[in-house]
Parts: sequence; C-alpha cells; structure tokens
Amino acid sequence: MINIIRLLILLSLGIFIAIFSYQNMKPVEINFYQYTYKIPAFVLIFGCFIVGFSIPTIYYYFRNLSLNSELNSMLKIFNLYSKGNFSNLLNLLKKQVKNKPYLSAFLSEIYVKTGKVDEGIRFFETLRQGVNSSFVELALSKLYIKKNMYDEALMCLRQSISYDFKNLKAHRLLRDISFLKGNLPEAIAVQRNILKIVDKEFSKKEGVIMGNLLAYSSLYEKELKERERLVKEALRYVKNPLTVTAGILLNMEKGKEGHAQQLFEESFNNDFHNHVVAFLLNYKDKLPYFLNIIREKEGNFNLEILVRAYLELNVFEPLKEKVEKLPVHLRAMVEAGESHVSKDKLCFDALKEVYKLWECKCCGASYKFYKPMCEKCFEWNCIDLITEGRN
Repeated sequence: MINIIRLLILLSLGIFIAIFSYQNMKPVEINFYQYTYKIPAFVLIFGCFIVGFSIPTIYYYFRNLSLNSELNSMLKIFNLYSKGNFSNLLNLLKKQVKNKPYLSAFLSEIYVKTGKVDEGIRFFETLRQGVNSSFVELALSKLYIKKNMYDEALMCLRQSISYDFKNLKAHRLLRDISFLKGNLPEAIAVQRNILKIVDKEFSKKEGVIMGNLLAYSSLYEKELKERERLVKEALRYVKNPLTVTAGILLNMEKGKEGHAQQLFEESFNNDFHNHVVAFLLNYKDKLPYFLNIIREKEGNFNLEILVRAYLELNVFEPLKEKVEKLPVHLRAMVEAGESHVSKDKLCFDALKEVYKLWECKCCGASYKFYKPMCEKCFEWNCIDLITEGRN
C-alpha cells in the first residue's frame, strides 16, 4: 500500500513538472556583464530551485562532518576515562584543549586524579597566554586551590568572570575563597551576583547562603548602623538559628535586653533553641541574660547543649542530678570544672579548649566554632551540632 502511494506521488510530481515545463517553454534573457543568454523559463526556474536547495545541503553536510568529528572525539575521551587510562587521556586533552577550551575543566580534573597538579598549573599558565577563556581561568583556579594558592586562585576567578559574567561556577568559587580568606564584603558582593544569574529552582538555596553570609558578617561588624542593616537584610532572606542569634546579639548591643530575650524565647517555637545557645556559648558576657529562661525550659534542651551552657555559666547545681546520665567526656568536664584543685581547673580549661560542638555533615570535619561554609569541602550549610554518637 505504501509503495503504491509513493508511486502515485512520484507520478503526480512527474506530470506536474511536465505540464509546468511545457507551459514555460518561452525563452528568457539572462544578462551577466556583457554576455547575454537565452534559456527556457522553466530551466531558469528549476535551476534556481536546484541551486537554492544545494547550497544549504552542502553547508549542513560539512557541518555534520564537523559535528561527527566532535562527537567521535568526545566518545574517545569518555572511553579512555571509563577505562581509567588517564595517561593517554591527559595527552589527548592537552592536544585538544587549545581549540576546545571547554575541555579545561575535564583536563584539570585529570591532573588532580593523576597527582600532577604542579604540571597542570604550568600547562594552564602557558595556555592562558594564548587563549582568553573563562573555562581556562576556572580550571587553573581549581588547581591553585589544590595547592592552597588562594591569592592566585582569586585572580583567575575574577578574570574568568570578566570573560563570562554568567559563569556560575567561577562566581561560587570566588565567593568561597573570599569567605575563606576572611573577605566577607567581597563574598557578599559575589553572592548578590549569584542571585542575579542563578536559575529560579536554585534561588532559594542561594538565598539561604546570602542570609547566613549577612548574619555571619554582622557578628564581626563594629559599626552599629551597618550591623543593624546586615541583620535586617539577613532576616529577610531566611530565619534560621544564625540569623536569629545575630538579631539577639544586635539587640543586646543596642541595650534592648528585653527584645533579645523575647527573640530567644521565640526560638523555641521554631526549634532553634539548641543552636542559638550553642552560638551564645561564644559570648560569655551575653549568655547570663538568658540563664532564667534556660533554667525554666531546660527540659526542652538537648542534654549536651544544656550542660555546656551551665558549664560556661559556672552553674553546677542543676548538673548534680544529671551527672550520671552524662557521657564520659561531659562528666569529666563537670567534675573538673566543679573542683577547686588548680590542676583540675587547668584540665577543665584544656577540655573546653579542645571540645568541638560542630561537625560538617558533608565531609565529617569538626569545628569548635560555627561557620556557614566548611573550610574542608567548601559546602555551605552543612555544619551542624554534634549531639549524638559521642563516646
């Protein structure tokens, strides 16, 4: 049936061409410079049609050849990668990356996997002299980071963004390294750019990072007006233990202890109270203002956080009935802190110094003080309280 339909279509087309040609036999003149030609009208029409059809056909034919070559090249790369043949893969990528800068990220990864970071740095430093590419700068920055060469990495990342403002990976790494270097204003400025270019589905997560950055920055801001601005903006992005604690400390600084206590009580409604107290452990002069609330609602607290708060406040009376329930490390701290023997006091201070309350849930790194970004794995919002699994 299909063959019959095809035959009928071809027959109809042949009849159409024959009738069209017969009715357009009249010659027409074609002038080209001083030459004049006379050809039948149907020849001119069909000739134009053939030429018009041939040009895009030839163009896409050679384009497909190029795409097929590109595809074969990528298949070869992934084949070598899947086999773990990194030596041949490294040589192949080095040959291709000059004309295909987007392979830079892959090449830098291979340099890391093969332990040839120094060689990779030398290669990309040479490559960047002849290739202005956001990909090359980003790849080089990652290798610099592996060697803890953060200043050099920052320069590469800024250059990468200058080539391509929408390079989100470069923005994120620039933010992370700026934070790691303690340059919080730059980290905040970069995060604002990230919020402008990030896809809508990721904007909420980036907003949380922004709120944490602003709140964390407020803890180190000395000017009260600027601190207030940072806290207000942080709370607009997200209400979490860090931003709430920043608000509590701001109110304390402004002499509004009542408002600070009110915020602290509200933290129980959102189940933030354990984290808030853990943050306040670093502010010995502020923590006593909340002792009455802690005593009143001590049943709501995680036992470890509660004990740490009492130890920080040098309040041992409520701990007497809890000593037997405490893990060994906390029991040792309570007994050493309550003792009047100077050696025990030294032991207590030493235990407090090495005691870590925070852990990165992404890589397992532990911290004495909270940070919104893990300095080991560069993940944000992964650091949380260690309240379970201690021996």
